[in-house]
Amino acid sequence: MQAGLRKARDDLPLAEIAQRTGFTHQAHMNRVVTRLKGLSPGRLRSRGRASES
Repeated sequence: MQAGLRKARDDLPLAEIAQRTGFTHQAHMNRVVTRLKGLSPGRLRSRGRASES
């Protein structure tokens, strides 16, 4: 899952990333990622974009 989020292209919607990483619902992915990482997938994506700049 973590690799899927890191490798996901920025232009893919989070729902598409959820599906590609094995989740059937984006909400479930959001809960799991938030529990494991302490941040939502959207915030993790934003942080990744900021660190690339």
